[in-house]
Amino acid sequence: MASVGEQICKLRKDRGWTQEILAEKLGVTKRLISRWETESNQPSARMLRRVAELFGTELDGLLERRSGGHSESELPSMDQDLAERFRKLQTLNASDRALALRIIDMIITQRQMQDLLSSQQAS
Repeated sequence: MASVGEQICKLRKDRGWTQEILAEKLGVTKRLISRWETESNQPSARMLRRVAELFGTELDGLLERRSGGHSESELPSMDQDLAERFRKLQTLNASDRALALRIIDMIITQRQMQDLLSSQQAS
């Protein structure tokens, strides 16, 4: 399977869009689109949802990896539990899904901020 960046690039080109057009539709810079497509940067979970919605595709399709990735059956049991919860989230209405994803994003951001503060205090 293609990487996230390769998937985004293919979907963009299939529609005849330039990186500039995609960037405008997503409200980001062309440089960011380029970074995604070259795998030097990864879109946030929120942005991946927007990309999937824009292209009318499933989020799962964007997240499948080629080599080095794991199929769902190869993931450790903890990741299987997480995958199952995300499958259940997909059955919720759009408003509830958006709320759940905002909560997840907040938890991740909080952890990143704590890690950053810890590393700065250690310096």
